[in-house]
Amino acid sequence: MKIVKLQAENIKRLTAVSITPDGALVEITGKNGQGKTSVLDAIWWALGGGNAVQSKPIRKGATEAMIRLDLGEFTVTRTFKFKEIKNEDGTKTTTDELTTQLKVENKEGFRPGSPQKMLDGMLGQLSFDPLEFTRMDAKAQFDALRRFVPGVDFDDIQRREDADMLARRTKQHEYDREQGAAAAIVIPADAPTEGVVVSDLLAQLRDGNAHNAAIDAAAADRRNARIKLQDKRDAEGLLITGLLEGIAGLERQIQKMRDDATAARARAEDLDKALAIAEPAPEARIDTGAIMQRLNEAKGINDVVDQRRKQAEHAAKAAELKGDIDALTATIENRRKAKREAIAAAKMPVEGLGFGDGVVTMDGIPFDQASDAERLRVSVALAMAGNPKLRVIRIRDGSLLDSDSLGLIARMAEEKDMQVWLESVDSKRPGAIVMEDGHVKGAENPQLPLAEKTDVQA
Repeated sequence: MKIVKLQAENIKRLTAVSITPDGALVEITGKNGQGKTSVLDAIWWALGGGNAVQSKPIRKGATEAMIRLDLGEFTVTRTFKFKEIKNEDGTKTTTDELTTQLKVENKEGFRPGSPQKMLDGMLGQLSFDPLEFTRMDAKAQFDALRRFVPGVDFDDIQRREDADMLARRTKQHEYDREQGAAAAIVIPADAPTEGVVVSDLLAQLRDGNAHNAAIDAAAADRRNARIKLQDKRDAEGLLITGLLEGIAGLERQIQKMRDDATAARARAEDLDKALAIAEPAPEARIDTGAIMQRLNEAKGINDVVDQRRKQAEHAAKAAELKGDIDALTATIENRRKAKREAIAAAKMPVEGLGFGDGVVTMDGIPFDQASDAERLRVSVALAMAGNPKLRVIRIRDGSLLDSDSLGLIARMAEEKDMQVWLESVDSKRPGAIVMEDGHVKGAENPQLPLAEKTDVQA
């Protein structure tokens, strides 16, 4: 389906234009500001709906505008009008609010219930202009071609890819940290692997100190008792000496004194026995110094064992993180593999066209590294493939194309049965349609009545 006839009235710079294209390449030329772009915009606006229309599609000074495309099988008519409001005195005032109406009708007079939906089904998802595709950055080109890989949600894949890559980087940092912490702990090869129960040694030390304290207390008690007994023994000795010395002078009391002396000796003997009993007992002391040495050794052993435990914990955490990293890597690789397989299975409109990592490729090479001619050929082929029902594409900036490029486009249009509308600046090529002051130069200005009003709202 191609454009058999284009009519436009009051569209942008156009006053009244009627063009019946002849051939596969329709070149619209002229000086700047004469209406060339308005012709190509009229085609897009007629078909593309409200979102494709600029804010001010009506020619300055006019209040209504019309585009009519005869596509052979049916005719598309779109009208634009500034809304009018009725004043209290019955007059009308034109506002800046734009309204648009769309009518699609076949030769038998049939009108679809949803004309814009019908047109949307005809239009390709790629831009009309293949040169725009060559000027896109790599990401925009990639996004434009994603529709050729059905069933693959590139945005969702990228979101999950970004999330997994971030998680993997985070875990890799944690893994490196745990590995470094484990490597920083140096343990001698002959270091013990089992710790010492310090509580047992502390109990032994406590008991030993109590035992020795009891011995010391008992020894002190015995020394004190011995001193007291010795003092008493000395006192009794003095008493005996005094009594004996008094015997000579105390004849009458000699017998009593003898008896007292005998009693004193008996008491002295008892004191000697008590003194013997009070001497320190030969009880062995506990060597608490050895216990303290064992405690110090135990601390060193336990420090090594604790370091070994920490090293093992870091190593175990690193192993766990390595497992997580490997799992994320496998997930990422599997997703990329599925993506590659889906892309490989996709039917691309141009042989050799494919996808790299976020870029379009041609024969495995990034698209932007291909030659200008190759990029133009691929872009035109894509635009043609993107419009399978409406066999029409438009090319702006046609003046940038040399004769070889124009020849390539013309040949491709003939081969693919396409109609290419191309805009150029002041071209002298035969067959070019020259625009001048909103009209086709050299043609009689057509009298184009605005399209009939239609009750179908776009």
